[in-house]
Amino acid sequence: MNVNKKNGQRGAALVEFTLVVPLLLLFLFGIIEFSVILYDKAVVTNASREAAREWIEYTPTKMTNSEVEDIVENYALNRLISFGTANPSRLTTTFKINGANAADTTAYATTDLLTVEVQYLYDFLLLPAFVQGFIPDLTLSAETVMRAE
Repeated sequence: MNVNKKNGQRGAALVEFTLVVPLLLLFLFGIIEFSVILYDKAVVTNASREAAREWIEYTPTKMTNSEVEDIVENYALNRLISFGTANPSRLTTTFKINGANAADTTAYATTDLLTVEVQYLYDFLLLPAFVQGFIPDLTLSAETVMRAE
């Protein structure tokens, strides 16, 4: 009788394995994806800080919007994890002076508050396509406010 009981359990390990492994892999890839999102968020935050820092510095000629955008793009696109080339069209930079949108950064006083907002539309890297359908698009954003010198 002991032999029959053992033969009845032969496929149980295989069934348990096929049920548990996909869940474990989904959990593992979710951890990795979440870590990449946190890293990219830190990169976007640092890009806005770098741009704001360069923008507020006193120089005889003020920086233009395109020069500040170049700082954001150079910082962010060289550091974002994207498993390929990072797409600059997914990166948006907005400038404000004292809370109002700035058409050109060359007109501000030394006591004005300058704001750099950076947004990055995140592409999911590891999660399968069927999971991405349940997760909405993710926009990572950062805002840095500094007083002009």
